[in-house]
Amino acid sequence: MLYRATDSAVAVNCGWNASNWNLIMKKLFVGLLVFIIHAAIGTIGVGFVAFVSVSLVVSVLRHFIPTISAKLPSVLCTQVPGFPMQLAFGFLIGFLLWRRMKQRAAFWAWTPAVAFLLLKIAQFASARTGALEHFFGTESALRPHSFDQVVYMLPIVAAAAYSLGAFIASRGRSKSFHASHGVGG
Repeated sequence: MLYRATDSAVAVNCGWNASNWNLIMKKLFVGLLVFIIHAAIGTIGVGFVAFVSVSLVVSVLRHFIPTISAKLPSVLCTQVPGFPMQLAFGFLIGFLLWRRMKQRAAFWAWTPAVAFLLLKIAQFASARTGALEHFFGTESALRPHSFDQVVYMLPIVAAAAYSLGAFIASRGRSKSFHASHGVGG
């Protein structure tokens, strides 16, 4: 009992109390939730939006050009080196969401995808040699894309583009630009 009384006396003297602690925990929880949402948008959301958008465009084009394959959206979204569709959509979504929400957690949306890949590389490396070659090199060359490249590299490309889009948007017109040019904002 003496320990608790001393502990609470120190907490009171330092300005810490239950309401401060609750506020800190609430901010941490909200911050973590915002980060998880940005990571999900950057990895899963960008891939989904890219595929749906490409599928819609291809379905419209097939009415005018019937020779276009119905498999084209899948090819464009999973078998083109560097995943340019996810790159473009990720950058655009990150840029637009930063303009709307201005949450710094968007800058770090790529980190869970990279951590997931690093864990998989470590697991793969313990099973056999050539883990880096498998994920990044000729062993996983586009034939159509190896499963591991699509599952592990595509989310990294999408999330990195999302984070880059948010970062570039954050470096756009600042308040000093608006103030010096007489523009509201």
